[in-house]
Amino acid sequence: MNKVQKNADVEKVYEVFREYISKSHYLDWLWSDKAGYILLHIYPGTNSSHIDLENELISDAGKLCNSLFNEICLDVLGMTKNEHRIENADPLELAEIERRCRTYLDQLPEYGYAYQELFKRA
Repeated sequence: MNKVQKNADVEKVYEVFREYISKSHYLDWLWSDKAGYILLHIYPGTNSSHIDLENELISDAGKLCNSLFNEICLDVLGMTKNEHRIENADPLELAEIERRCRTYLDQLPEYGYAYQELFKRA
């Protein structure tokens, strides 16, 4: 697949997740002429004058989907205030993860494998 098609695929995924990224306090989406697409992960520091940033270069749409599905998992686990990983998620947490991801999976069925990869790591 050529670079133009890869970028078009990434942009398609971004458009589907645009509102989610925009509303998140922990994510931002950037374009760099030097590096390409960047998913920025924002971690609040212990005081209000410091944040930690982690950037993730997005080279393909599947990687972007996987990263965003993972963020949704973290949202759910954070909401339940259970400090565990997805492999220890209880049935209610798993159902909520599925419910939240379903909106995106319905629009991007070709990236269902990116969602399934979350559970293979578990």
